[in-house]
Amino acid sequence: MGKNKLTELMAIMKEAQDETVEQIIIEESVIVEKNKKITGKQSLFIEEYLIDLNAARAAIAAGYSENNAAAAGFRNLQIPAISEIIKARKNETALKLNITRESILRDLELIKAGNFDENPSATLKAIEIQIKMLGLNEPEKTETKITGLSLKDMIRFTTDD
Repeated sequence: MGKNKLTELMAIMKEAQDETVEQIIIEESVIVEKNKKITGKQSLFIEEYLIDLNAARAAIAAGYSENNAAAAGFRNLQIPAISEIIKARKNETALKLNITRESILRDLELIKAGNFDENPSATLKAIEIQIKMLGLNEPEKTETKITGLSLKDMIRFTTDD
């Protein structure tokens, strides 16, 4: 490899190191959007959906029939190109605002601490959100093993009242 090529390669590597994670994700978001085949109406649906994550309202705003807005919104969300663009745009926004799962949980802790006496309902709501985010509201899965019984006995055991 010649000296000029090596210098050029080193300059490219340096430039790549200088890019921030934010720039890379934004660029990936743009690439995702450019590579996906969507209609103008679908593009407008995406923009509207990202406002409040209401698929029916977004469908109406994008020009779909009010009578079928909920179904049109649901169908649009099932299209892989649309869901990938929405995911990329959400990630881009979270990154720009420096919002992470951990930062949300920290903020909820502050809400709980600051509102316990003044606003118990805000405290309870913060706890509820934390429980959902951490998956603590899902039932525990337990496995029970029964040995020494025949299949006939096991069936009888599960159907007896």
